Amino acid sequence: MPRLRAVPAAALLATALAASPAPATTYCRLLVDPPHDETFQKLVPSGTLGDYPDYDAVGADVATDARKMTLVVRLRAVTPMSAPFGAYYRLTFWVGEAEYALQVERFPDGATARVSTWQVTGGSVATPTTFATPTPVVDVAHGELRATIALSAFPKETKVRRGTLIRLQQVSTVMYVGTPAAHPFGNGMDTGTDGPAVYHAGASSCVRVGR
Repeated sequence: MPRLRAVPAAALLATALAASPAPATTYCRLLVDPPHDETFQKLVPSGTLGDYPDYDAVGADVATDARKMTLVVRLRAVTPMSAPFGAYYRLTFWVGEAEYALQVERFPDGATARVSTWQVTGGSVATPTTFATPTPVVDVAHGELRATIALSAFPKETKVRRGTLIRLQQVSTVMYVGTPAAHPFGNGMDTGTDGPAVYHAGASSCVRVGR
């Protein structure tokens, strides 16, 4: 009778893992907010209320490659800017232990974006420091506002490497109801769903980085 050769358990486990690799996770729609929940803190200038899909946040996403990060704010729809004084969209997120914010402003004649530090102390936001001003993509077809920044643009204490934990915290929208100097007194529309929604840097995503 032939003798059976013992095979170490570790070798059997390695063989099994090689034969049946764990499926890769594709991250998509990390932060989700119900549609049709935009509200007014006060009346718009015309004194009327209505349906404003541009201010109805329905979610957010993030994705990275080796050099860039793309942040996405999803709206129920993106239509020609109806508010005469513009609109404001903010996505707060964490990279490791540091909190940041993407802020996009839309006006009838275009859009701007900035990425800033976003430290909340004592119930209020410490003075933000802007460290990137990407050109936002206003995607009407997909109802998205997107911005891409270089990973090297983050403050030196924040290192984004493959596997770094990124958490999306909240997306919010505001309709401006006054002149540019009165923007802080805008009309709050949708504060979105609180996260955190987790993404690991470098992981597969439905977001196309840099687009």
